[in-house]
Amino acid sequence: MNQSLPDRFWAKVERTKGCWLWKASRTSAQKRYGQFAVATGRRPGKCRVAHRVAWELTYGPIPAGMVVCHSCDNGLCVRPDHLFLGTPRANNQDMMAKGRHRPVRGASHPGAKLTEAAVAEIRRRAAQGESQGQLARAYAVAPSLVGRVINGQSWPHVAAE
Repeated sequence: MNQSLPDRFWAKVERTKGCWLWKASRTSAQKRYGQFAVATGRRPGKCRVAHRVAWELTYGPIPAGMVVCHSCDNGLCVRPDHLFLGTPRANNQDMMAKGRHRPVRGASHPGAKLTEAAVAEIRRRAAQGESQGQLARAYAVAPSLVGRVINGQSWPHVAAE
């Protein structure tokens, strides 16, 4: 016998006195949010963020342009009374005001082409007179990136060796 969508969803939740924690699959991005496959008709399940599903099961559709925010600041919480609607801008302002913004910088950034050691070495070699073009070729990056590294616009947290 097939379970209803709400029964299947809420079975994956641990209800505590505070947050109701999602215990199943998590999003690939830093595992901060739960995800839940919602099948439509005969089609396989499309993964949705669990707190958005919790909102829709409890309150109905999410209006266009709105996001579901957590008053508890716990991305795995799906407790409906811990969720509220807001604009993406208001959600970002709330994150900044509460100090939850953790910028990814340095080699851990997914788009990084250099390491901290390479940046320090580029700065050292530039100080010894190597050109941006030579350094760009040596590290297989654009000369403009080398220029930003040298003048501290990129990788400002890294000191020269």
